[in-house]
Amino acid sequence: MGSLPNKVKTIPMIRLKSPAFRYNEVLRLINTPNFNSEEDIPDTFTENQRSLVEVHERKGNLDIFTPSWQAHLIYTIPTSCSILRGLLISGEYPSIVARISGLNVLVVEAFKELFFDTEVFMNKLLTVAYIRSLESDDEASLFNKRMLSWGYYLGSKYIAWKIGNPSEGISDKTPSEAVSDVLRDASWRSKEHFLSELTDNQTKEARAWVPQVLKSAEVLTSLETTNGMENSFAELKIKLGGIDTTKTLEDLGDSIKS
Repeated sequence: MGSLPNKVKTIPMIRLKSPAFRYNEVLRLINTPNFNSEEDIPDTFTENQRSLVEVHERKGNLDIFTPSWQAHLIYTIPTSCSILRGLLISGEYPSIVARISGLNVLVVEAFKELFFDTEVFMNKLLTVAYIRSLESDDEASLFNKRMLSWGYYLGSKYIAWKIGNPSEGISDKTPSEAVSDVLRDASWRSKEHFLSELTDNQTKEARAWVPQVLKSAEVLTSLETTNGMENSFAELKIKLGGIDTTKTLEDLGDSIKS
């Protein structure tokens, strides 16, 4: 067999863009030596990028209320920025994100374009890898990682509930859908013992979810079948009838006579 050549050829690594790559392009431009005019703005810049350059040129004039200016304001406030990132990574429509966050939809779209373009991740695997790579060394970074995790795994409605927006909660789900969610999650929890020993704590925790699986399956069956609904009403009727202590006038009359 022949030996490998002295210099082994490799496939170059594809480098992913940052979700804030357009904002980074603006920063590189305004920090270019001798930059002092809009004539230096590349033709490839979007309207929001140009607007952000204009904000820089006007030296932070607070009378500027363009979508890009407001988006930049959100970006500079860590808590607000993390919440908006979490909502965007959920894949929710900008109009829904705007409704949850109380922002104008143009501001949400500007923020997504300039500071958190989730399309750079291309697929779910890269999205998960990005979330797992985030730091959590301090309170702000931990909050950011949690928001993105909640947004991606639990969805925008969960974040809406967490930030005190009950109108965007899970109330729009039918009882069957809500129980189905519980059944699905409990089922996966009950299977997490497969790679553990019988005496491991994880196995004990997984077994504790089995009753919830059975109960959810029972409730879901009752909700989805006519017989189940009839049985539920029959049980309710029996319970109500069993505690009925109402007396008629004739009963009271007999009691008085006796």
